[in-house]
Amino acid sequence: MSILHLKKDNPIVDESHKFSVFSRKYLGNKTNFIPLINRVIKENDLRCNSILEACMGTGVLSFYFASRGKKVIANDLLPLNYVLGKAFLCSMGNVKTWKMIKFLERINMKYGYRGVITKKFGNSFIPHSESERVDAIVDLLIKSNLTEKEKYYLTASLILAVEKIANIDSDYLLKEIMEPKMRKLRLKPINYVKSKKTIVYNKNAVVVAKKHNVDLMIVDPPFSQSDYSDYMHYPEFIVERVFANLSKPQKSDFCNPKKAISAFVKLINASKSKAIIFFYSNKGLVKKKTLVEEIKKKYKNVKVYEVVRLMGLHLIRNEPKTDFAILGFNR
Repeated sequence: MSILHLKKDNPIVDESHKFSVFSRKYLGNKTNFIPLINRVIKENDLRCNSILEACMGTGVLSFYFASRGKKVIANDLLPLNYVLGKAFLCSMGNVKTWKMIKFLERINMKYGYRGVITKKFGNSFIPHSESERVDAIVDLLIKSNLTEKEKYYLTASLILAVEKIANIDSDYLLKEIMEPKMRKLRLKPINYVKSKKTIVYNKNAVVVAKKHNVDLMIVDPPFSQSDYSDYMHYPEFIVERVFANLSKPQKSDFCNPKKAISAFVKLINASKSKAIIFFYSNKGLVKKKTLVEEIKKKYKNVKVYEVVRLMGLHLIRNEPKTDFAILGFNR
């Protein structure tokens, strides 16, 4: 068994002018996976011109590979992640940047009022006055004559602006002590990828895996009975208001003790990828041995990597909760 050392090496991201996907306040942020995945790809001489990220979460892996010219298919069951994926990962070539900047300036001057979001959440996550501004901004996005891409762009900026002032550690888990001085909500342009070779889905991962022949599929699913949809109520409600056509968050079968094994078997069997990297936890609903056995049925070569983290690293914001990785590939 090889060892991958997970280090706290998140890049320092300059967000003075634009919001970046790499610095989201989100427990599943996979920025630290990048050097691990690059090592696995290099030492096993894997061809990786096309990549499917079956459970993209924040989308940092998809963004990383897309920005390096790879064809990327990104998928997530959570509407929130889908909307941000569409904003950060899909080319905004027909979105006029000057128009978005003007619209953001207008938004940042918007006064708030007590609407459905404020009534539902009050000051649970952000100050009451700022929640009222979110209500006003969301209503503006709904009523304005915007294209779908423009809505993705502006909604992504709003959600990241909320994250920056929210009284949370990660995944909208409240901190115990309220910060004495909360910053004001301020939306900024977003730093989206320029690639036109990226597709983003909001579907069951099995459906997407069946559809695409790729060089590598990366799977980093939820591993416990707690799904991200259990925590992300505030931003999901924003998405629900702006994008009424999207279905409400569904709980993944990966989080169901009775369905998890079957769901993983279906995903592995559905894969048309030449290689798979499967990240999971020793505390997960499915045992490592079971996953290894199923991946061996699909791929000729299988390697298991132990993921070693610094003491207490899993408690630090933006650190993934991964304990091992399984690589399967055909040569």
